[in-house]
Amino acid sequence: MIGLRDSLTLARTKFYARPVLLVLTLAVCGVLFGALYAGVNMASGAIASARAFALAASNGKYLVKVNPFIPPEVLTIVGSSNAPSAALQARLKALQADFIAEHKALAKQLGTTFDEKSVPEPLVNNPYANPTLPADQRVTINPNAPAAYAYVSELQVDYAKTAKNGYDQLQALAKSYGATGFYENTTASVGFDTMQFLPGGKEDVVNLSNSRSPAGDAYFGAAFLSSVQNSEYTFVSSDLVGGYVLPENDRRRANDHGVPVIITAAEAVKIFGTQYNIPSEPIAPKARIAWLKDMQDKLNGITYTSCYRNHADLNQLQQIKQTAQEMADHKNDANYVKPQVIYGLPTTACGDRVVVEDHRTAAVRAAEQHEADLQVKLGAVEMPQRQLVTFTVVGVMPVQRQDEMYKSIPAFLAGILSANYDEGAIIPRQLYDKLPAANRYGDILTRSYDSTKGAQAMRAAGLGEHIVAFSTAQQARKFIGEQTCDFADFNCKKLFTGTAYATNYLLFDDIQVLVTKVLGIALPIALGIAGLVVGFMMARIMIDNRRETAVFRAIGAKRRDIVSIYLMYTGMIALGIVLAGLGLGWLVAGGLQAWFGGDITAYARVAYGVYGSHQVFSLIGGQVMLQCQIAAGIVAICLVAVSLPLVRNVRRNPIDDMRDE
Repeated sequence: MIGLRDSLTLARTKFYARPVLLVLTLAVCGVLFGALYAGVNMASGAIASARAFALAASNGKYLVKVNPFIPPEVLTIVGSSNAPSAALQARLKALQADFIAEHKALAKQLGTTFDEKSVPEPLVNNPYANPTLPADQRVTINPNAPAAYAYVSELQVDYAKTAKNGYDQLQALAKSYGATGFYENTTASVGFDTMQFLPGGKEDVVNLSNSRSPAGDAYFGAAFLSSVQNSEYTFVSSDLVGGYVLPENDRRRANDHGVPVIITAAEAVKIFGTQYNIPSEPIAPKARIAWLKDMQDKLNGITYTSCYRNHADLNQLQQIKQTAQEMADHKNDANYVKPQVIYGLPTTACGDRVVVEDHRTAAVRAAEQHEADLQVKLGAVEMPQRQLVTFTVVGVMPVQRQDEMYKSIPAFLAGILSANYDEGAIIPRQLYDKLPAANRYGDILTRSYDSTKGAQAMRAAGLGEHIVAFSTAQQARKFIGEQTCDFADFNCKKLFTGTAYATNYLLFDDIQVLVTKVLGIALPIALGIAGLVVGFMMARIMIDNRRETAVFRAIGAKRRDIVSIYLMYTGMIALGIVLAGLGLGWLVAGGLQAWFGGDITAYARVAYGVYGSHQVFSLIGGQVMLQCQIAAGIVAICLVAVSLPLVRNVRRNPIDDMRDE
């Protein structure tokens, strides 16, 4: 019988049997498992780093944007090729009669008359209807009729009374999943069609129009990078965007009368770059942090102005331009009669029209003004309104441009895992609420919240967008999966729609699942190849050492002694493969970290808005248990691979082997 120490010594001598074959085996298997170890290392490191950055960007919260799913027919008149039902037609006619009666009574009270023919009919002829149908089946709803608006408002009031997806219900439901906070998101009432950003405080009244198009570049995600120019503002809780609010400085304290706003760095360069000497965004990732800090120092506390003009005021300006063009076209026409009053465009930013010529008598002017006032009181026309609104920049938010994601590996990693609030001009709610009422411009920025009885009822019931905070990603994922539909699902059967907010934290789990699936495919393939390679090598060595094995058997060695020698040798080879794979894997991961780590960290700090921290994006992760499992798999496959040639070897007749040699 051969002792353990002797068996170990004999196993070591096998390294000299086929050195070239041994090196090739270790090289092939080392590369295979080195790639696996490197992949596991980098994937686990990247996911862990992304999670840490995401958590820092959202102040330690996992946020879900939730909206109540409200049937489309409750929000607006849904078009249909079929005629509305008899009951709906009767209700629309009743609402039309109520509207006319109400305005007639108001007109009588004001000492004037009301022309009921000026009110659009709620039911109009459908030109596509079959002409053979009865008259009441050849009509469709006019969505612009006051009766149609009143009907939708009634639907909303009725829905709000019995709604099961208001704020109270959301709160109770989300708390059962571990929700820790609730915040309201509201969109400002203005937009690109009614409010215009004034570069340098100057207004281009010549090109003003009541049908302006939004600004924006021709790449995906540009809308959020032109929000100030398009006057697309969103009120967001300061608790959610506090990380982007810069420290108060002397300039902020001096300009505390403006509406506080956080803007994107990309748009800041476009609208303030020349004025404040802000260069374009540098290409080098590390330089972006210094560039962003410099921009924040320059813009913190500055003010800019936008001009709000309602559609009635814009129509007035449009009429002025049309009249001027008409007069120019008829300047040589002796029969042309000029209007009695000629208006000119405003001479100051966001100013009123000016009177150029007025040939009316005082009595005519008074009568026309009286009639205009009556029409406004009757609700027949809208009173022209204009207001210069001042904003104060309190933060600059980095946004990863979607067209830059595919320029490099670091940019791609930072792009898919970057912070995104879905808004490009954010008004921190708590800072806004601290403003005096006169500086909030509530009749402009929040006027639509209570514009109708339906809107009032929906708001009172909490049927608006909310942000729900969870303490773990698992809680957020479970809530989204079990209680919400996708925002694009118009046939939703649940009470709410929802998605991850601020960061793509759900993507981390998806990536981890994908990595696990890939590993589940790659590991068996690598083990299979390693088994074939090791099995071939061991078979070759056993063939070469048959005489030696026969001699040992002849002098009294047992089969188990021979088995123990080859198993020890196989274990040494397996250990060599593990060490080669681990070494190569860590070397590759470490090399890529050294090569790309700094750039990825710089991208991530800017993309997540944690540029002031010392957080590092690392491609080197732990996953000790998984790496040990791979090592165990290597040892197991090597033992399996050697078993067949080893069994055949020890079952051979030693006398035959000695005779053959």
